[in-house]
Amino acid sequence: MEHHFLLTYSVHPQDPDDNIDVDKANKVRNDIRKINVWKKLDDVETVFTGEMDLSGDNLTMRAKAVSKVRDQFEDILREHGAKSAYVKINCVLMVDGLGTPIIFEVTIRGYV
Repeated sequence: MEHHFLLTYSVHPQDPDDNIDVDKANKVRNDIRKINVWKKLDDVETVFTGEMDLSGDNLTMRAKAVSKVRDQFEDILREHGAKSAYVKINCVLMVDGLGTPIIFEVTIRGYV
């Protein structure tokens, strides 16, 4: 079943004083803007909307929704070698019919 969603995110360097962290975060942020499987809002820089095909009970659908976002963001983190020591992405996801906002962080742990 299709569920409408609203996703907002923030990309952060782990150490804002470290040029490597800042550079990786900027590259990740720029590539996230290019995701075309969801609609990017023009006037709000870090928001996507769209629909997700989800099934199961509420907890299962919430987990699947987070997984869909993680899949998109983790690919970009890996592409830039932005493991958790360099970059984190904080997310808030609202999915129609699934209740309260889902708040989570995306990082690549242990990735070299």
